[in-house]
Amino acid sequence: MENPDSDSRKGAVKPVPQSFESMVRDHLERLLKGIGKQGGDQLHKMVMQMVERLLLELVLSHCQGNQVEAARILGINRNTLARRIKELNIQGRGKRGRKKSKRAEGNIS
Repeated sequence: MENPDSDSRKGAVKPVPQSFESMVRDHLERLLKGIGKQGGDQLHKMVMQMVERLLLELVLSHCQGNQVEAARILGINRNTLARRIKELNIQGRGKRGRKKSKRAEGNIS
């Protein structure tokens, strides 16, 4: 009987994808080993900020900078998203990548 995950042309077996949880566990275990017993006291904050930053950057990129759409996908309020973007210093496009108009800048002549 042939392995359903094998590529019959090459005879190679496709790698089994690792679950998200086990991948995160592996990375966190390596991080803990690197810190050692005398490690820092801000591990939770550091990990949560790294994960949140990556998640927000990926969702914003997916939504082409549209914060309303990104907030909807994330299931959070747009004001909360805007605050977290500022707090995490996430760079990117502003509201839909538009430039400020002269009127918005206060340069009305």
